[in-house]
Amino acid sequence: MLCILCYFWQRHVFDNKDRLIEMWMAQDYITTTARQCKEDVGRRYFEDLLQRSFFQKSRYFGFFVMHDLIHDLAMFICSGDCCEVVDGKLSSTSRVRHLLCRNKRDFRRLLACGSTDDLFKSSRTCYCVENCRELYGVDGALFMKAMEGMFMKMKYLRVLHFFSIL
Repeated sequence: MLCILCYFWQRHVFDNKDRLIEMWMAQDYITTTARQCKEDVGRRYFEDLLQRSFFQKSRYFGFFVMHDLIHDLAMFICSGDCCEVVDGKLSSTSRVRHLLCRNKRDFRRLLACGSTDDLFKSSRTCYCVENCRELYGVDGALFMKAMEGMFMKMKYLRVLHFFSIL
């Protein structure tokens, strides 16, 4: 599962291990006993992966790097579950559980294929939305307008993350 979440970090670098741990918790990948806090267990998981060189500390304080080979392996393992929007098109034709749109232009091109209702008539896009557990958008206002009325179809959605690209 970690491979699927690592698919989303560009250039194999990320700066927020707490966000990664929160994503693990949202996906219910952290198991605890009644006396344990999920955040603490997640931090131990992360530290274990850091000690095993899955992640490495960057030369920049607070940043972590994933080795190219590990990232390539993650991309291979999760190729059927993850999909990236590139030039307004989906990178995968299979059933997708995790959808990534990295920038406004690609997101707008994806939506430009017609109204949001038309998006659901396309089986590929419909699979992405209906079976999606994670959906990354790039601009909160644009994303919310485009997704209005679609959340009822996203019954598997567990993580919704907005980030802005300046």
